Amino acid sequence: MMRHASLLSVLTAAVGLAVPCVGEAAPAAKPKPEAKPAPKPASKPAAKTAQPKKKVSKKRGETKKNDEEEEEYQWTIGLTGGGNFANIGGESLGGVDGVETNMNAGFNVGLLVLYNLASFADVEFGLGYSTKGYSTEVESKLPTQTQVVTVDDTFSYIEIPIGIRLNYPAGSIRPYLSAGLYVGILAGSERSTTIDTTFNAPEVCPGDASGQLSETCNFNKTAEVPGASTFDAGFKAQLGAEFDVTDSFGVFAGVGYSRSFTDPLDETKQVATASTSSAQTPAEGEMPADMMDETAGGTDTGSTAAGGKNASQAHSVIQAVGGLFYQF
Repeated sequence: MMRHASLLSVLTAAVGLAVPCVGEAAPAAKPKPEAKPAPKPASKPAAKTAQPKKKVSKKRGETKKNDEEEEEYQWTIGLTGGGNFANIGGESLGGVDGVETNMNAGFNVGLLVLYNLASFADVEFGLGYSTKGYSTEVESKLPTQTQVVTVDDTFSYIEIPIGIRLNYPAGSIRPYLSAGLYVGILAGSERSTTIDTTFNAPEVCPGDASGQLSETCNFNKTAEVPGASTFDAGFKAQLGAEFDVTDSFGVFAGVGYSRSFTDPLDETKQVATASTSSAQTPAEGEMPADMMDETAGGTDTGSTAAGGKNASQAHSVIQAVGGLFYQF
């Protein structure tokens, strides 16, 4: 019995400790201190890596938009061609007053190379082939006949031009102006001589073995130009416009003018050639010697006869040019 009473007392005490009395508030728990965040280690800002310059598609003549862009095209290569309308200027031909020259039609072809210096300027050079010349026509009236002597001289040169080309950066159509110098090496020359004779009464043409009477006679002969100079040099200028077809390909057209510093005829060579020719007998079928003598003053541009003197002439050429180009 005492054992049961002791056990009951123990249980009652345990319940009293576990269950608080009604109306009494449980003691408030103490707040835990807030933990401070750990400081982040200081880090240096990452250095900016240099970005490579963008290579943008630019047409020659355009300007850069910013420092991150660079022009793509520095070189331009092209093919050119066109017509030459040439004559010679200076003193009278052969040093004989009254001998006039007329314009001679020719052509020019070549390779053009441009190196871009700025948005508006290029260095221009290349290699070309050009024909120049002139023609003369002299009429002489004799008691029994009238003669018209026509001489057509043509000179062919291999030329190397160099100069500066300025263009107005106006988008896909760019006007340009170029100017510079050129040097040329003679590649060949040709003199075509034609003598038309009209008789007052029918006669036998000189050199005609058939003996047939005729009112007119015609003589033609082709040979090299006596005393043609082997070197040519001068200045040239051109005005035109470029047209872009695509970003890389384009065409151009223009007109130009050139004038040589040198004489196309070497007087020392002319004298030697004239002396050699006068000592030779004309071959069969060629113009007879008497006819050659009558027309020598009009056909020999190197002659200093009739009080003439060594003349100083210069090539003068108007050019019409065009072509296509590729930029890279």
